[in-house]
Order: sequence, then C-alpha cells, then structure tokens
Amino acid sequence: TVMNVIASVMGSLAGILGLAIVAGGIVYYGFRLWRGDPVSISFGFLVTAYFYLLTMVGLIVMLAGLSGLVNAGLNLALGRDFSYSRPPIMKPVPVTPEGFPDRRVLPPEDQQMEQDRQQERQFREGLLQGASMAVVGGIVWAIHFLGRRRVVGAKAEGSSFLPMAYLIIMLVISSITGIIGLTSGVYETLRYFLVQPVNEFDYWSPPGQSVSIAIVFVPVWAYFLVSLLRGLSQRSGGETVE
Repeated sequence: TVMNVIASVMGSLAGILGLAIVAGGIVYYGFRLWRGDPVSISFGFLVTAYFYLLTMVGLIVMLAGLSGLVNAGLNLALGRDFSYSRPPIMKPVPVTPEGFPDRRVLPPEDQQMEQDRQQERQFREGLLQGASMAVVGGIVWAIHFLGRRRVVGAKAEGSSFLPMAYLIIMLVISSITGIIGLTSGVYETLRYFLVQPVNEFDYWSPPGQSVSIAIVFVPVWAYFLVSLLRGLSQRSGGETVE
C-alpha cells in the first residue's frame, strides 16, 4: 500500500538522519569545546527539542495519511486499477497428468470477481488507515506545534539552532520522498495510459500510490525549501528565525 511505500522510505531516512544528528551534535559540541565556550544542555533546550521532535513526527504521520486519502480519491476519479493492485489471472491448466480437468485453478471469470473483491478491500483499508493516520498525526502535530509556541515562545526558540535543524531535517525527508514519488509517478502514469499490458496474466503496479505521494510531499518540499532559504537570509541579516 501507499503507507508501506512511505514507511520504507521513512525508515531508511530515519536511520540516516539519526546518524547525521548524532555526528552533527558531536561536531558542534566538539567545536565549542575547542573554542573554549561553556558546554551545557539546559532544561529549556530539552523541552524545545521534545516539541520540535514530536511536531516533526506528527507532521510525517499526517502527511502519510493524507497520501493514502489522496490515493483513495484518485481511485474514485480514475478507477480502481489506477490506485490499487490487481492480482494477475492464473493461467488455467486444461488437464492433469492423469487426464482429468485441473479444478485447482478457478475460471478467469471467477478470478476477475476475486480481483474486484480484493481491490474493494484495498480501497476500504486504505481509506480507513489514511483517515486514522491523518487525524492522529494532525492532532499530535497541532498539540505540539501550539505547545512549542506557548511554552518556548517565538523569540526564545528562534535564538537557537533547533528551528534551522527542524527545517533541514524536514527538507531532507520531504525532498527525497517527493522526488522518489514524482519520478515513479510520472513513469508509472505514462505507462498506465500509453503502454498496454501484454496480457491479463501480467502484474502491473498501480501508479496511484506514487502519484499520491508526489501530490502530498512535493508542495511540502517546496514549502520547507523556501522557509529554509528565508531563514538563512534572515540569519545572515542578523535576524532570528521562527
């Protein structure tokens, strides 16, 4: 499903970003020690880091859920085969070695009915999972976003490097996910409309999953890119970044 695609991408990115954050922290505090600056981690810093982390987690979960809902919407607009996989029809074997008809393989008509039932199940499960992730992720994101603004304060959080780190991490996640979804979505959509399957026994992956990822994550990628560039410009001008 589309959520499984996103989960696999997010799992790889989480490992890479985790190592990058640890390495960045070691370099940052090592540089401060080398300069002779005092090194301490305050309670306010930990609270701020918590709110940024949960804001990021809630946003990612919400975006994954929205991708599932977009995929369900594409199914309603462009058909089941565009959004959900259809198992290939098994070739019937006329007779067994003993000369009797092989009853283990269903007739093509019955297999098509089973395909329709499986696609309907995929649609219902994807809709429920997408709605659940979008609602839960949205609540987690909203609570921690508002809590961060209330507890930490815009000026206090803007004076640290955490806002910039948040923008960079979200930019990396949204850009990689958006690029993968956009590239796969363009190719699979063109193949879906322009290239006919060889026969009904072949399996084709539906383009809707990649297209829905691109629709959700590419605008988020653009937003964080603009926000990061604006933040870098403000920092170079001596202003704080919210």
